[in-house]
Amino acid sequence: YLPRISNYSFPSGHAMRSAMLAALAVTRGWSIPLTFTVICVAMVTCVSRVLLGRHYISDVTGGVVIGLINGVLWGALWWCTDVEPLFLGKQEALNWTMNQLNISVTV
Repeated sequence: YLPRISNYSFPSGHAMRSAMLAALAVTRGWSIPLTFTVICVAMVTCVSRVLLGRHYISDVTGGVVIGLINGVLWGALWWCTDVEPLFLGKQEALNWTMNQLNISVTV
């Protein structure tokens, strides 16, 4: 039993999150079986939102578009960001940053 809802929301949060995860899988170069699975789950999630009467098609389409844009942007940011300083101590992170910026300090 699924109660009918009287208000629909734009965009669909489920569609947005699943499309973002699918975009991240593609942009980050995850393994082919994992990427395929994530894309299939995203598609099933989006179709189910309409078939269950929780969203209009426009809600799901808007969620997918926003999710894809968000996923591609986060994937690009993740791709070009070096996260090495997050795993270093304070002094090592400072040395790493100065090395990246080609700054030398002599005392």
